[in-house]
Amino acid sequence: MSHGKCCLLLLLLLPFCNVFAQPDSASYYLSQMPGKYFSEVNKKIEKYNNRLSTGTEKTLVKLSRWENKVRQSLQQINPEAAARLFKDKDATFEGLLNKLREGKTAIASNAAGYSEYNDNLSTALKYIQTQRNKIDTSLVQSAGKLSKNLTSVQQAEATSEAVEKFIKERKRQLILESVKYLGKSKYLKNINKESYYYTEAVKNYKELFSNPKDAEKKAMELVNNIPAFKKFFQKNSQLAGMFGNTSLEGSAASLGGLQTRSGINALLQDRISQAGAAGAQAFTQNMQAAQAQLSQLKTKLLNNIPSNGEGDLPDFKPNTQKAKTFGQRLEYIANVQFNKTAQKNAAANFALGIGYKLNDRSAAGFAISYELGFGSIQRLSLQSRGIGLRSYADWKLKKQIFFSGGFEFNHENDFESLSTLKSATGWQKSALMGLMKKIPSGKKFGKEMRFQLLYDLLSNSNNNSAVVFRMGYGF
Repeated sequence: MSHGKCCLLLLLLLPFCNVFAQPDSASYYLSQMPGKYFSEVNKKIEKYNNRLSTGTEKTLVKLSRWENKVRQSLQQINPEAAARLFKDKDATFEGLLNKLREGKTAIASNAAGYSEYNDNLSTALKYIQTQRNKIDTSLVQSAGKLSKNLTSVQQAEATSEAVEKFIKERKRQLILESVKYLGKSKYLKNINKESYYYTEAVKNYKELFSNPKDAEKKAMELVNNIPAFKKFFQKNSQLAGMFGNTSLEGSAASLGGLQTRSGINALLQDRISQAGAAGAQAFTQNMQAAQAQLSQLKTKLLNNIPSNGEGDLPDFKPNTQKAKTFGQRLEYIANVQFNKTAQKNAAANFALGIGYKLNDRSAAGFAISYELGFGSIQRLSLQSRGIGLRSYADWKLKKQIFFSGGFEFNHENDFESLSTLKSATGWQKSALMGLMKKIPSGKKFGKEMRFQLLYDLLSNSNNNSAVVFRMGYGF
């Protein structure tokens, strides 16, 4: 066979070789799904639903209590106003709370707002279920179960959005009707604050839920590698349905009849030129007047927007930490200080601690420390020199400068076993006060570096150095 015929034969067989060499892309990629993917997402859904339901109930309990205080105060001052505000029990916070506890449909709620995370996840699960003839049955069943659980998330989100709207409307009604009689009552302020924190907390819960973990990222990466899934997404995703067609790809024909920017500009220039110099001057003056009026309207609109977003009591300064979860409000610290006195050789004091952010400016916590001695220059040796218990509180002064202080109990005597720590005579007290500087750092080593310069108010009684310098990281 000639060389030319051999080349021609290879070219003809190449497509068939490619088909037999590669497995079906859907079964190939889906078979590599991480084993813990479905369990992780199910746990996220359970936690998210619990946060929404628990947070909603706690908020309504507080709002109901303050609403009743407002009612009692109004009845003493203006019974007619109280009757108007509370004639419909279902329109109160307490009425809504009772319905939720009874499992009734509290309020009519539309579909939840669009979520890219939910849409991607839901569409991927639908696609996996369409591949039941190509992949393992357990994978299809897991996808079906997860899809049902995701539906409960969408229902919970729709309910929380409806509750949020109800709270804002009821709060606005209470403030507008009551403030003229009660002034800026502490109960109205509490209702105003709680409404804000509920909105921010729900927003935070959604962000946490929509943040994919490693197994989720890997799973979505595998699904997106399937060419058929991209077409499936264009036809079956929620985003595609919002456009009212079966494809996300635009069509030039659908834009027919619309004026273009260049066409409008040409038309304006033609009309102005026909009017001559006077027409051009009038057009310029009218444009300037229109821009000035728009600027005034914009300023008026911005000035009328309350600082807290929705409330009518603008004095409120929110504490953003209240909208976060308990875990998000925790901080972790690690630091070291080097000690050397006339009585003792050099040593390093290592500490690990945990704190709680009280608000955006302050935090408090406790730590445990371990002192490691190095011996003398003539004879280097590692020794367990002591252990300590610390409490601390930090208060932001300006930018990254903090006031820092705390009480400490340190066991300064050498010890070879934990049993020697039981003696109360070996412990010394310290009361530290000073300044701390925080410097943002890379995520690899921690969120921030911390440098502390402290003064021990009890240094005369414990024979320790009066000035303490510590450096470390905050996480």
